[in-house]
Amino acid sequence: MYFGLRPIGADQMKELASVIDDPISMSDLASRILKQSPVASNEAANVPAILHGPILQSPRPIEAISSAHSELDEKLRRQLRHIINRDFRHTVTPYI
Repeated sequence: MYFGLRPIGADQMKELASVIDDPISMSDLASRILKQSPVASNEAANVPAILHGPILQSPRPIEAISSAHSELDEKLRRQLRHIINRDFRHTVTPYI
């Protein structure tokens, strides 16, 4: 079951902080958290953090994204910058 509230304890928060830059370890930690049974909201209120679902997780780390996806992502970012510069220039230029 992927939906529900899963408490993340202090030890898991420390582990999360230590593996944040390692996609494989992060995926393993996420898998372990997702294997926990969901709890009621009143039980989840007494923990440092809560993972709220539904959660979809890929067994492959993010580096496995195809080059076509990466190229599309970059193209979309360029188009977004273009639109922002064209239509909302006042939000990106400093006021003098």
